[in-house]
Order: sequence, then structure tokens, then C-alpha cells
Amino acid sequence: MMYRSSSSKPRHGSIGETLTGTRLSVVSGVVGQQTHSHGKCSAKHPLVRVEWLDAYSEAGWSDGKPVDDLTVNFGLLVSRTDKWLTLAGCHVPSSEGQGYWGACWHIPAGMVRSVTVIDSRPQCEGKKKPRRSGV
Repeated sequence: MMYRSSSSKPRHGSIGETLTGTRLSVVSGVVGQQTHSHGKCSAKHPLVRVEWLDAYSEAGWSDGKPVDDLTVNFGLLVSRTDKWLTLAGCHVPSSEGQGYWGACWHIPAGMVRSVTVIDSRPQCEGKKKPRRSGV
């Protein structure tokens, strides 16, 4: 579990841990301080579908012949190099940098068979909630 306290650096802790004096929110399994920066997200992260060949093992008896079934992941493309493709399941945006990524998958580039862009510019910037009048 990753926490973002009043300092700008994330830190890790247990689920039951509390951070004194910090307002926390849960976003897809990531706990972070409520952000008050509602600017545009500066990270470029298309929503993609990745097909890749995963390693696997078998328990018990087998004919010893591997199967080339592909694994499919959907996520935000964090980075892609000649060695790794990294996807994130969630993103805490920031107008001052990349923000924070959660639920990351690091897939060896040599195992990737295809990457399909679903949405080249998914909306992720935080939106202010409208104030209710008369309250």
C-alpha cells in the first residue's frame, strides 16, 4: 500500500496504519493525500491493450509441451523501452510532474506480442466538485 503524506514523496505502510494530521483518500487501492491541485495532468499515458507471452508452471503430470496462450492486460502505458513495458492500473495526477502510479505491471519487452491503443488521451485530471448552492 502506498501513502502520500504531507511530504511530496510517497511512502509505504500497512493497510491499518493511520497518518496523523493527514486527510487520506482511497483511489483504486492506492491511499493518498487529497490533492488540491486541479490543473491539467502533465503525464502522457495512453490506455492500451497488451498481448504478451507469460511464463507459467504446471503442477502434477504434464505432456511437457508448452502452450503459447497469450496473456492480455489493459492499463495506462507508463513507459516502454527496449527491455520493459510498464502499465499502471491507476494514476494520481499532478500538474507538477508525472504524479503517482499504482498497480504497475512490468512486462519484459521480448514477451510483448502486440500493443493496441484504446484511448490515446484518457482524461485523468482531478475535477473540482461543484458546490451546492444554499447549503
